[in-house]
Amino acid sequence: MAYLPDDDLKKLAKQINNDGKPIKMSPKDLLSHFGTSRRKTHVKWWIDKGLKDLKLQTYPDYKTEYLYGEIQLKKAVDSQESEDFIQRLKLLNASNRQPVFVTKNDTLKKAITLMMTHDFSQLPVMNSANSKSVDGMISWHSVGWSNVTKDNVAQVFDCMKKDVTILSYDMPILDAVEIIKNKEVVLVQKEDKSISGLVTITDIAEEFFGLAEPFLYIGQIETSLRVLLDDKFTKEELEDVKYGDDGREVFSVSDLTFNEYIQLLRKGNNWDKINLPLDRDEFCKKLEEVRDIRNDVMHFSSDQLDTTQEKTLKQIAQFFKEVLK
Repeated sequence: MAYLPDDDLKKLAKQINNDGKPIKMSPKDLLSHFGTSRRKTHVKWWIDKGLKDLKLQTYPDYKTEYLYGEIQLKKAVDSQESEDFIQRLKLLNASNRQPVFVTKNDTLKKAITLMMTHDFSQLPVMNSANSKSVDGMISWHSVGWSNVTKDNVAQVFDCMKKDVTILSYDMPILDAVEIIKNKEVVLVQKEDKSISGLVTITDIAEEFFGLAEPFLYIGQIETSLRVLLDDKFTKEELEDVKYGDDGREVFSVSDLTFNEYIQLLRKGNNWDKINLPLDRDEFCKKLEEVRDIRNDVMHFSSDQLDTTQEKTLKQIAQFFKEVLK
């Protein structure tokens, strides 16, 4: 499937190239101009090509900026910066949620109410949502400790801790993980010093689970498929579907790629050898869907899978579980 720029983007391109003025939008908006919602590997190729044809570029790079963040669509220049492949804190949803906060002069009752109604264990202490400095953090731990060690605890100031860890919006996620693990919570700060979000250990766990879950399902599907195909074909039949001449020796189904599994099932009368009372074409179509998702996951797309892709992986994994009982 080709992902081509729509007429609205072509009009914007003419406008930008005529007056030289960049236009602000989000990566999500840019994707919509190409008829898609995720930065899949093959999608990015089409978008890069489309932008090049329209003599446009984005700053920051749409591929590595937060999906709902802000980029500039601008006239392309010859000296483009090299692509940034590092996954950074700014890609996390938590880094882009304006934190609920209290001021140091707010009552302790207000802080407790906010933590309870939002189910938070801590809040930053700031003067305003746009504040570029942080006075401290208040948490259930600091509230409890202050009530034990102090008298007349009534305001946030009486309970807050001034020890606050603030990380850069552009810090690599892998560098930030160890800090977050030790500190349990950090604030994220943009280049203009404004606080853009609050990241906890739970946020990191959810993010990594979101990345790991597709790998687990894909691994389960591949293992199930190998079990289904194992010992059903001769060495010659397996070698017959090997793609290209890469010098790879094929002794068993484990030596084939996922796409070669599909070709094996589609070739000749091979389908009959696995003895499944199912339609070959429909079965292989589902495997092709998994293959496309697998390629996207293995190339580390900037975005997590959409709900349709997640559903496909879960359904196929469950299908193989039932078939191999």
